[in-house]
Amino acid sequence: MEQVNNHYHGAVTFQNSVVQSQYVPEEKPYAVYYFTWDESVTSIAQRIGTLLVGRQDEDGEVAFHAKPVYRLLSDYMVANDHCFVSGDAADIVSDEEFLGFAGDTMGLADVAKVVQHQEIIGERFLTCADIVRNMRLAGLKVELPERTVFDTVDCEIDWVLDRNVGGKVYSLRVGGQTPIRVNLCATKGEPVRGCGVISGLQSQLEDWRKIGVSLGGLKLSGKDSRYQQQIDELWQLVTIFDGYAKVGDGMRMYLLLRYRDVLGTGRCFYDDFVKAVEKVHSEEYDKADIDLQWTIDRGLATREANIIQFSAEIERMAEWQWRWKDDDRRGGE
Repeated sequence: MEQVNNHYHGAVTFQNSVVQSQYVPEEKPYAVYYFTWDESVTSIAQRIGTLLVGRQDEDGEVAFHAKPVYRLLSDYMVANDHCFVSGDAADIVSDEEFLGFAGDTMGLADVAKVVQHQEIIGERFLTCADIVRNMRLAGLKVELPERTVFDTVDCEIDWVLDRNVGGKVYSLRVGGQTPIRVNLCATKGEPVRGCGVISGLQSQLEDWRKIGVSLGGLKLSGKDSRYQQQIDELWQLVTIFDGYAKVGDGMRMYLLLRYRDVLGTGRCFYDDFVKAVEKVHSEEYDKADIDLQWTIDRGLATREANIIQFSAEIERMAEWQWRWKDDDRRGGE
């Protein structure tokens, strides 16, 4: 019998009753599952056994219930004593979804399952590359084409309940083999700022690209097709942003858009630019001049004496926001 050490190895006393546990190992090859625990942490894990936990009541009778025991795989945790039992250190907060048995071959559709699982719970804890790596650590074989290009993929305007905003959040959602979700508009019609939508979509596209998957465009259908022009414009802006990200300047571009948001205008005094930079950075930051020079060198702004003028490109990104049609009731929810 394999031995598993955890926080409650052996019998423990709890509220004047005795809790007894016995570990029953699974047969190999181990089954591999994915699930979310501790509210937002998604893991791919081998189910290596079952922990039978019995509690003795006042009459001396013991009732048992079973808890699955998972081995959480990572570069540093590949031994039996690194295990997870729901309810011991943290709770599993999602369904436990079966992927396959160690030795099975996974493809792009299987990676998409885990990504979509994260989209449903609202947290992208693992990147696509993390998912592939963790599948392999769990004993699964992952075979992906060197390059996969989807010319245009279908998307839709969907919504989820978000506890952080206390209501519905409308999102641009891509399903199929490349799940993507980016928030467009919070409850009561309040739009997400352009820099958040653009950088959010670009980062997810880049995430897929790192495992060889590229998208050529997004297409709305059905009742949402009348919003296609907005999606096309968004795609153009994401493509511009992505150009900077590909040469390592994605964070600089994101921060520049944040500065522009704080300013609220495309034309400002130098001192106001410095104040905006300081406001965006929560800690002491003395590189406003460096950020400004980077912006000017790339033609994203000009400076004449004490006046800074942002480029039309930056203004398009800063001003973009989701706009509902007047007859669309979703805009008033």
